[in-house]
Amino acid sequence: MKAGSPYLKDGADWSEHEYYLVGDDAGLRNLMGACEAAIENGEARREDLGDYIGVKCLSPTFFEKPNEHSSSFETAIVVLMVALAVTLMLIGLYTVGTWLF
Repeated sequence: MKAGSPYLKDGADWSEHEYYLVGDDAGLRNLMGACEAAIENGEARREDLGDYIGVKCLSPTFFEKPNEHSSSFETAIVVLMVALAVTLMLIGLYTVGTWLF
């Protein structure tokens, strides 16, 4: 970013500004304009947004977590893999035990 250009950054670089978007007056005004354009058009790509290339307006369903319940098929595969791993470990322990004793 050039010196004197509008500044807009993620505040994570500074502990006192963590979880904030930070910028100078011009950068924040550019962000406001980009947000308004994104609300109207769904997306706004601009070069005057500092570290960012644009703003997108997404539907609320985008932010909802998908159904996190695993299917019984997925659960069966995990159980089978764990059982296989335990079996191989026991076979390995038995083999090492027969070599040593």
